[in-house]
Amino acid sequence: MSLVNPALDPFSLADPTQRADCGHESGDHLCISVDSWWADLNYYLSAIPFLAVVDSGIMGISSDNVTFLPPSKDQMNFCYNVSSCYSSFPDTMKKWNKFYQQVKSYSSNFDDLLKYLWIAHVSSLKVACKKLSIRLQHYSKQEAELESSRALFVDYLAPPLFPSALIRTYGLQKGLPTQMLVSGNRAPFISDFTGFQNTVLLGLNFLHKVYKYTAETLISNYLCDQLNPQLMIVLVLRPERLQYVGYRKQETGNSGPCKFLTQRAEGRHIPTIPLETKEPF
Repeated sequence: MSLVNPALDPFSLADPTQRADCGHESGDHLCISVDSWWADLNYYLSAIPFLAVVDSGIMGISSDNVTFLPPSKDQMNFCYNVSSCYSSFPDTMKKWNKFYQQVKSYSSNFDDLLKYLWIAHVSSLKVACKKLSIRLQHYSKQEAELESSRALFVDYLAPPLFPSALIRTYGLQKGLPTQMLVSGNRAPFISDFTGFQNTVLLGLNFLHKVYKYTAETLISNYLCDQLNPQLMIVLVLRPERLQYVGYRKQETGNSGPCKFLTQRAEGRHIPTIPLETKEPF
């Protein structure tokens, strides 16, 4: 069984365009395709932190001695040594360096390390998603949404400083699909997924739709029209401002259901969205 067979591995490193046999069993199954969203994402989440730790001095290696080979195309999407990474992604490199300085500090505690780790990790993820959005067109709609939803979910793990130790992370990984999603896969009704995997996928899809269809100060007219006026859920709709979740009945008045409740949190208005609608998002 190939580790990169797209029919078996949800984080396939194979060519999703099918124009080349890179990563497929019919060709070089150990090949990592530059067209793979998962492969490119993991480059940002591994190569940049590695070059940053080299730069920090922890490994005792001169940064002049470490350079990665570029791929055959799209070379401008990546960086290959410490200097080029600082040139292309200065803010992300500085955040990783800050984390490694905390690792070296005897005064740092576990919460401090988690704080700086998540800041750096989210920074890598954001620059990767911005650079790699064009890759999503190579996948089914369901797989592309999973990729976007998984990246978004990390934004919600970061503020509470989720302790991303190996055992905890492994437990979360069990909920991810065991195959590439294809047209027709609809959670929670995917027969060859476990109940846990169906539940996790359904939750990720819901999170993505809430984020997609809401904004900081208004909600689409569609949601206004479909609003159930009995119950509202109060949410901060951007994960970096996730402060409060609660329920409140909607006020009635001449403005009707589109008069949204707001509540102050750290000096900012929190918009409201309906808990229920006549139709799913």
